[in-house]
Amino acid sequence: MKKKPIKKKRTQRKAKSRTKKPAQPNQQAWYGRLVILCVVLIMLGGFGLWWKNQVLLKQVHVDGTLFSDPESIHHLANLDSSMLFFDINLQAVSEQVSQNPWVESASVRRLPNAELAISVRERKPALLVLDPNGKPDRFIDSYGYQMPFIKEAIFDVPLLMGLNEEFHPTELIQQPVVLSLLEDLHHITDDVDALISAFMIKPNGELFLETNPIPGRGSIDVRLGHENFAPKLSKLHAFWHQTVLTKREHNIQAIDLRFDSQIVTQEVRLSQ
Repeated sequence: MKKKPIKKKRTQRKAKSRTKKPAQPNQQAWYGRLVILCVVLIMLGGFGLWWKNQVLLKQVHVDGTLFSDPESIHHLANLDSSMLFFDINLQAVSEQVSQNPWVESASVRRLPNAELAISVRERKPALLVLDPNGKPDRFIDSYGYQMPFIKEAIFDVPLLMGLNEEFHPTELIQQPVVLSLLEDLHHITDDVDALISAFMIKPNGELFLETNPIPGRGSIDVRLGHENFAPKLSKLHAFWHQTVLTKREHNIQAIDLRFDSQIVTQEVRLSQ
């Protein structure tokens, strides 16, 4: 008996449609929202620009002033209520305020309600200069900038006599011996500083030091030379405690520290 061959069925593949489906309703809504959002952002941006051009400065606050006159700070800032708040150049205001001789730096920032805040950092004196009559004339900070003397400004700093240089606010001291001294005062300890009463500049530019008085014996003049003062002052501190205070039978009137390897003294032996 013959077997009938099995016929294989042919499956027809459906052709994939290449036509795009119409946009769904939720997709159309998304596009609509995006357009509306763009329009709103553009309107807000335009309103913001318009608003910035309408806001005027209302008030200026100044803080950090102890010896720099607040009225001087306002005058140097040169701000008034007719200025557009957001057009004010903060860096320029900071530089103008720093022209006050007592101001070391100034930061300016915007506050809410169209107000400005100026924060002042004042200079700290390192020396008090006396005029030829022995009256306070000006302060000098540790960088060599000069500030006018104010009687309310009380600082425990050494005196400086013999400075033959005119007072120019906001300008550095020009005399090399003073700049060298200011640099070296950074490196001395409080114990060394406690020995110092005053510095004196001689006509030849050489620096002398007058110590604080020893009870019952007075002050001692110390010759320092023209430079390299920090190690000399440290040497003075050691010599002070090893010799000056211990050997009371010798009345030391002057000390010369110009030489690296020796200390020269002028003394009078007290009668016993």
